[in-house]
Amino acid sequence: MNGLKLAFRQIAVLFVVFTLSKVALRSLPGDPLEILSLENPRSVSVESLKKEMGLDLPFHRQIVQDLGRWTDGNLGKSILSNEPISKLLFDQLGATVRLTFLAAVLTLVMASFLGTLASLKSFPFEVPGILKRLAPWANRISEVWGSLSPTLSMVWLGPLLVIAFALEIPIFSVRNSLWLPAFALMFQGVGFWCRAIRDQLILAYQKPMIQSALARGIPTGKVIWKYGWIPSSSALTSYFLNQMGFLMAGAWVTEVVFDRSGMGTLFISSILSRDYPVTESAILVSSALILFFNFLSRLAGDQLGARS
Repeated sequence: MNGLKLAFRQIAVLFVVFTLSKVALRSLPGDPLEILSLENPRSVSVESLKKEMGLDLPFHRQIVQDLGRWTDGNLGKSILSNEPISKLLFDQLGATVRLTFLAAVLTLVMASFLGTLASLKSFPFEVPGILKRLAPWANRISEVWGSLSPTLSMVWLGPLLVIAFALEIPIFSVRNSLWLPAFALMFQGVGFWCRAIRDQLILAYQKPMIQSALARGIPTGKVIWKYGWIPSSSALTSYFLNQMGFLMAGAWVTEVVFDRSGMGTLFISSILSRDYPVTESAILVSSALILFFNFLSRLAGDQLGARS
């Protein structure tokens, strides 16, 4: 029942975004469709454009008409190319999803390694020698990286990584490389996740069961996994899923900086060319994805919390 209530709330928020997008289009100064009709290579009249976008109808009737079309999967057509918007979005969304999930995997692997290693600095018992020496360094790296993460703008970070790892040290290819944009997106967010994982594990280490497990002779690695990671998985999974939508939004910016095809470049090009239906659809699709991951986050948090 809680899942149904949450789903209805997410749908209500999406409806608000949908309505506000229609209000914004009607509130544009002047008559943008008249300018667009003059620039449009299809030589479409203003009246045709208004009819195509539902602007010839009263506001409430436009909302009903567009909602009906959206529920049928018909997002309309691009003003410039006359292609179905659903096809345009589907073609570009795949590239954005691949970039987002590769960046998410890289972020999880790096943050899990550094965060776990940094947490050993506060482990209640003695850890093996090499881990004991590495833990303070990992903790310092997590602190510095986590503090720098909010300042790492992709606008300047992306070109710096291209210069460093594609030109000076040619590890990645500048053209058609998925790894360099994913690495840049990972580099931007992994510092925060290092600290989040470290702090959750340190909280788990403070529970009495850790000390009793170690006193029974259970190996350190098994203790960290069973009594550190598993109890922390509920909060970490919930928060990571919640951040996936924002990671995808970061992928949009990354695509523009690295000049890759995807939802980000489609969105910017539609704004610059005044292709309003494509812009509106891209905003709604991104909002739906953020709300979907937020829904999964809440659902996973409740399920994992009930089990642990």
